[in-house]
Amino acid sequence: MLFVVKTTHRCNLACGYCFDRPGSDPPAGDICATVEALLAGIEKAGIRRARIILHGGEPLLLGAATLERLFALSSRIRSLQTNLTLLDDELIALFRRHGVVVGASFDGLGSPHRPGQELVQANIRRLLDAGVRVNAIAVLTRSNASEQALGALLGQLVELGIGFKFNYGVGTPDQLSPGEYAEVALRLFKRCIPLIMEQGIEIRPWTHYLENPVGLLPPRDCSFSGCQLHRKIVGIMPNGDITTCCRHTGSEVFGNVHADSLKVALNHPARQRYVDRYAQLLAGPCRGCRFWRVCFGGCLAEIDPATGVSYHCEATKRILHYTLTGALEADFPQYDFLTWVQNRLEQERDHESVC
Repeated sequence: MLFVVKTTHRCNLACGYCFDRPGSDPPAGDICATVEALLAGIEKAGIRRARIILHGGEPLLLGAATLERLFALSSRIRSLQTNLTLLDDELIALFRRHGVVVGASFDGLGSPHRPGQELVQANIRRLLDAGVRVNAIAVLTRSNASEQALGALLGQLVELGIGFKFNYGVGTPDQLSPGEYAEVALRLFKRCIPLIMEQGIEIRPWTHYLENPVGLLPPRDCSFSGCQLHRKIVGIMPNGDITTCCRHTGSEVFGNVHADSLKVALNHPARQRYVDRYAQLLAGPCRGCRFWRVCFGGCLAEIDPATGVSYHCEATKRILHYTLTGALEADFPQYDFLTWVQNRLEQERDHESVC
């Protein structure tokens, strides 16, 4: 189970597509008390396999001293998501000392939504040079989805030599329509195939689009398919409120780690809504879709209010049609996709055995 701890609502940037919502932050020291209460709840609930990621807002605003306290609490806390504009030598040493995996936001040089991308690029290199593992998230909008801009962004990410993920940008004037995104997604998927197959770069959600149709690995990525949010992902607010994943901040509260049993909160009747949602989709807009068993309706945070289905729906259909009708193999006959998926399955099993 993954616990996404929103350490703060504060941020030094104001990206138009950010899904965070303003809220009151407790004093900085109280976030440590919140995480301590969460850890106690995890132990009491008997959740053996639990990971905690520090999220925001911008968690680096907490400062090195508070982050040091948080990482020292438990080996379960070894991930952090940041815009990476506030990195300094003290934080680099902290991340290296605790073996922290850093998730950075990088939309490409010159992004109108994220200032200081040159600094972020340089800071990613600083972390890598120090032996700190880094992954990146890039948000796609019209500003970086043209053929030229997309090629430049992809080249910048590959040059860094890190795994990365593309997200669909919602809430900006240059938001891609679902149809535009479908065109971009299929084009980008094809461009990423050699990088995935030859260089072994983890590029989500495209790696999941490759592996899921074969049926050997279950769909699990929340930007593509059923992440089983109602069972496997939990959001924790700065004040200890228990909610859904960080992309649903404050949508529903199922309890509070300072006052309530985590086990009881995780079985709150309101959480059934997320189970019911799949049945409603299957009986409604997704009825009869040939790709249901691979997609499961997509992410709850990315539902187009105009249609009631995921913004990813058209892109998912186009990519899965491409992968399932023989077009993928025809375009890339040099790759053995089935063996590739089988090897990933073995890696998954090895990972599970050591968790």
